[in-house]
Amino acid sequence: LYPPMNLQLTQQDNSVELNWETPLNQGKDFQEYRIYKNEELYETISNIDQLSFTDENVENGFYYEYYITAFYSGTPSGESPASNIVSVVMGLNEIYSWDFEDGTQGWTILDSYLGWRWGVPVNISGNSSEYLSIDSDDAGSSYHVFDYAISPELDLSAFNYALIDFEYGYRNYSSDFLKLMYRVSPTSSWVEIENLGESASFTDQSVELPSEALTENTQISFYYDDNNVWAW
Repeated sequence: LYPPMNLQLTQQDNSVELNWETPLNQGKDFQEYRIYKNEELYETISNIDQLSFTDENVENGFYYEYYITAFYSGTPSGESPASNIVSVVMGLNEIYSWDFEDGTQGWTILDSYLGWRWGVPVNISGNSSEYLSIDSDDAGSSYHVFDYAISPELDLSAFNYALIDFEYGYRNYSSDFLKLMYRVSPTSSWVEIENLGESASFTDQSVELPSEALTENTQISFYYDDNNVWAW
């Protein structure tokens, strides 16, 4: 039982357009296409000459995944394997943005040599603008340097998919670490999203937030800790 081939997706302003090619060997018993959306049967198309479908039941900020099968009535009968899978995040757009050019912009930091600071450059190339920094070497061997750089509260409750896109640089000198974290409210515990790897210069990074982080009062943070070992 041959599946439809080469499924493609085009995002429109308020819709998704699907296009595909006929199964390799249809046979006279080929009856219909079946379109699946987010793993559930969404639409059947009995006109086997139709090779496109437009889904207008979509909303910005939501993730949609599609595949198509073919159904046959002869011998053998039944549903084909799935086509290739295509997906989209509708209207993926920027809902919060900070560049730190004019201060911390609502982020909470210790703002001392023992934690995150604003406007204090470090010896990492690739960024000549203002940014938040933390530097165990600068503090010296007598101090334990650790701190959370905490975002304002973010209302992500209307979305089922969110990315955080950021630039960072990080030199790992010894036992220190830098982690991206989230919590669902200011009184909740921090949960690790990703342990960020070393980067000798500023680099772009995109990380998907877990579904549990999509709440009305979400906060994200960058947590650094030199583990009480001077990172010189």
